Amino acid sequence: MQRQQQVLVRRQVQHQLRQQLPIPQQQLQFVFIVLATTTTTSPTTTPTPPCVPTSVGSANILYNATTGNVQYSCFAYAWTSPTTGPVTLAFQLRNDPSIWNLDDVTVYAGATEMLNNTGFETGSLSPWVRTTPNGACGGLAGGVDAFCIPFSGFYALCDESTGCADEISQQFTATAGQLYIVSFWLKSDSTGAGMSVTVTLS
Repeated sequence: MQRQQQVLVRRQVQHQLRQQLPIPQQQLQFVFIVLATTTTTSPTTTPTPPCVPTSVGSANILYNATTGNVQYSCFAYAWTSPTTGPVTLAFQLRNDPSIWNLDDVTVYAGATEMLNNTGFETGSLSPWVRTTPNGACGGLAGGVDAFCIPFSGFYALCDESTGCADEISQQFTATAGQLYIVSFWLKSDSTGAGMSVTVTLS
């Protein structure tokens, strides 16, 4: 009887030890959770020009005329820079009988706007610069004023230079071989002799 009790106790102890032993490695099942990450990129959007650009290659003169339109007209040009470095977009304006109005001047390299104060909505000329490469002119110098007639927004540039053309310009840094889309809106308050406009990029 005593021996049977000893056997029973031994079996109970062995059973408890089995429960305390680690699970054999081959019986372990591992579950791996893989977190997949996705990267999304926003497409680069090139603004659509307000009118169809005229290809001018690397020509310095984009536009030249001795007459104007009393309604705003859109002008756009595709220009390729021949060099890397600073270039200047310049408007030489003369209007003996009346006033030139200029608005929404843009230069895009892909989706990047190269100019500042493109619509003159700051209410000032800066960072555009007025110079007089043709000598002292009469009339009202080109500038931004409340009486200027805008194509959009609240402000535009108006120029009443008489006797000769003054110049309104802004500089930006170009890259050789890069295509730039130049666009602007221009109107005259009247038509007649003594008018001229020359737009250059060089």
